[in-house]
Amino acid sequence: MTDSRISPETTLEGILRTLSAPVIVLNENGEFLEVLTNSRSGNLLYDDPSELVGEDLFDVFPEERAAEFQAVVDRTLETGQVQEYRYQLAVKSGVRHFLGHAAPLPGDDGSKVVCIVEDVTERVEIESERERKEDHLVRTETLAQTGGWEYVPSTETLRWTDGTRRIFDVPEDYVPTISEAFEFYHPADRKTLREAFDECLESGRPYSLDLRILTEAGRQRWVETRCERTREDGTTKLIGVMQDVTKRKTDEQRLMVLNRVLRHNLRNELNAVRGYADIVGDQLADESQEHFDGLVASADRLLSLADKLRRFKAVIEADDTTGPVSVESVLESLCDEYREAYPDATIRTDLLDVAVPGKEHALKVMFEELLENALEHTDGPNPDVTVTVSRPTDQRVAVSIADDGPGLPEIERQVIRDGEETALLHSEGMGLWIVNWFVTKLSGSIQVTTAEGDGTTVTITLPVANVRATGEEITSQHRN
Repeated sequence: MTDSRISPETTLEGILRTLSAPVIVLNENGEFLEVLTNSRSGNLLYDDPSELVGEDLFDVFPEERAAEFQAVVDRTLETGQVQEYRYQLAVKSGVRHFLGHAAPLPGDDGSKVVCIVEDVTERVEIESERERKEDHLVRTETLAQTGGWEYVPSTETLRWTDGTRRIFDVPEDYVPTISEAFEFYHPADRKTLREAFDECLESGRPYSLDLRILTEAGRQRWVETRCERTREDGTTKLIGVMQDVTKRKTDEQRLMVLNRVLRHNLRNELNAVRGYADIVGDQLADESQEHFDGLVASADRLLSLADKLRRFKAVIEADDTTGPVSVESVLESLCDEYREAYPDATIRTDLLDVAVPGKEHALKVMFEELLENALEHTDGPNPDVTVTVSRPTDQRVAVSIADDGPGLPEIERQVIRDGEETALLHSEGMGLWIVNWFVTKLSGSIQVTTAEGDGTTVTITLPVANVRATGEEITSQHRN
């Protein structure tokens, strides 16, 4: 009968071939008694395996590192227990991270230790990258005042990120139930959220809502919360993000109140002032007429400003359209209107049939403001305005409106160029601001040039809506 047993030596040799880590045997003094490697594990050593036997730890490693390894040997022999240790070392394959395990050598006199060293560089790098991303997420959430959450319906578990906990003013270890999470929302908004949440869970319809919350600290905040349904590893989840938008909502409310006061209360009172002025105007002495005319002119300017803001608000709040809108058509219509309204003015046009994306009403209000500004701000009785459309590139169209007035003051140009006003630097009106806002909304740019005594040229550059694949321009030129 043939003996099928495998010798221990053969078994050991097979094990050593499968290991990706060297096996080292040390005595109590840290002397290398045996170093077993294969083609994969040999390059993880600090020195050539064949040259290590007979050396000790202090012969091979720097003193500080050798002392650490000797301490591991001492603990292993003293406790008789497996010791785990980590270290970083420059070996033949480069700087690597290692995880070592040391144990007393079985069946020995208690003076020898066997060590297996595992290269964990990739694992350490993955962990470091994960920690870096987590740290980046924390910093991002803190700076942007945002947070995230995840809800698993099958287990009814809800997880909040640290950013969400900060928004709700709860401790870092706070873990809410879904019912507790809903309780943080303002009673008047809770039903809206619950309905949107249930709809997203049942049908997958995402939602984005601006809602009020009452934090653990008793503060009321506005949050924009978004949610969508997803499926990961066969599990349905709802994932969401939220952002503290209290400042934005507060600014919107302030603007809404100021806008209402300007458009309604102030406008109504100015109309009353204007009406009373007309009544008393005929009763004034001639020497007071100049002051009366100034009073009427001021009231008319304020009423015009209120009407202008009302039109601007109506356009901004209207639904966006994608166009395309013919620039030529809008400008021709406006120029005809202003030729009739300003019969003493000369309005020249040099137009191209080019379409841009956007809203026709927005384009009309924008160009109307520029034309009116060019015709009214002039020194002479016969304003001269030129409207030109050109194509600086295949993708852009430029509309220039030039006048022969005294030139736009530097303070007005600087305000538009810098895009901000300060206590010492502010525009006198709203016209160019309205134009600037519309240009930004239409993904364009604005440039104002003024030559002393030669008037002002305002150039609006906008994206072209349609350019044929062949590069052929869609133009039909007109000169008046």
